[in-house]
Amino acid sequence: MGRTQPKARRGGTQSEPRNMSQRSGTDRPAKPIRVTVDLEPGAYDVLRDFAHEERMTHADVLRALIGLLGEPRVAQQVREYGSQ
Repeated sequence: MGRTQPKARRGGTQSEPRNMSQRSGTDRPAKPIRVTVDLEPGAYDVLRDFAHEERMTHADVLRALIGLLGEPRVAQQVREYGSQ
């Protein structure tokens, strides 16, 4: 039997970028990555209601919000929310 490679740690290695903006476009996976998010009931209600009113899926709303992170004002609001 051949020797197997050790499993990668969940947090990555020191040489890996800490955020997606540091990654090049060539090392992205070929298929989408599933992400699970735990939301407070009130936050879920907001997501559900918005998606329903706009006839969007929850995933479409979240993808759109992620796309908006490229806007400096939106990114700053997210940073401020995260520091609360």
